[in-house]
Amino acid sequence: MSTPRPMPNKFLTLLALGLLALAMTGCSRAPYRNTDLTPDSAEGREIREQLTTLKNGGATGVPAFMRAHAAVDNERAAMLQWALKQLVTADALELRSVDAFGPDIVRTVVAVKRGGVEQENTFLLVRKDHRLQWASPN
Repeated sequence: MSTPRPMPNKFLTLLALGLLALAMTGCSRAPYRNTDLTPDSAEGREIREQLTTLKNGGATGVPAFMRAHAAVDNERAAMLQWALKQLVTADALELRSVDAFGPDIVRTVVAVKRGGVEQENTFLLVRKDHRLQWASPN
């Protein structure tokens, strides 16, 4: 009776690398590529209009804005409301970039100017019923 031969280390290494590559690329037949959209794209114009509505509504208008433009569950609502209030209280807002991360997810970067200091805030939006709705800060 012969004793089983152990697998060579090279084979195990190649097998592990192959499985890692498969996990990283996924099994989708048609992967969705991230798309850089411009602030002047349809999505960018919609987001800019929503930012104007948010800013014009002030801090007391954030709950109404969320009812009209947010897609959140109760667990994330408080976090999104806090982040939107930070936008409302800014001296100025500027839409910097818009990226599609799938057919229904958009990431946007908003420059927030407050007291001479500028910072960028990132948000995720989801497409529902052909409209973009704010989901969470990112």
